Amino acid sequence: MRQPQPVLEFRLCAAGDIAALGRVLPPGLYHRRRFAEQQAGRSSYLIAWSGDEPVGHLNLRWTGSDHAAVRGRIPLMPDVNGLGVRPELQSRGIGTALIHQAEELVRQRGYSALGLAVSVDNARARALYERLGYRPWSHGEYDTGFMDEDASGRETWFADRCVYLVKELGW
Repeated sequence: MRQPQPVLEFRLCAAGDIAALGRVLPPGLYHRRRFAEQQAGRSSYLIAWSGDEPVGHLNLRWTGSDHAAVRGRIPLMPDVNGLGVRPELQSRGIGTALIHQAEELVRQRGYSALGLAVSVDNARARALYERLGYRPWSHGEYDTGFMDEDASGRETWFADRCVYLVKELGW
């Protein structure tokens, strides 16, 4: 039986949100880095709240993908660079709602498409994105990764194989 979607509020991350994000969503350098990108004008770090608890996040990078394999082919398209929902609240529409919020922000800035990378090992996320109208680009899979803290708190490189998906948003 599908759980009901919580009542959500969406807002851009504020400095005071970082501690709350670190308590309930993946900890580490992730939130601080995304907030710094937002402060520099390179992204919008969108947080989904249920009451006073963050339940999901999405980083919308205005500068496009930072991966060379994508950037060389699609240099100026906004890019969803990280989407996460608290594990116990997944499959309740929060990720879908975050994607819709990001698409609206993209339209407001005059863009007509949005892209995102998804791990080839993450069939569940890919199914969500494809259900929402995202389609694989024609250039196949590519290797990438990201820096974050491992379980012991050390900064570590996490390798990933991805495929890039794009959605034409229209008006």
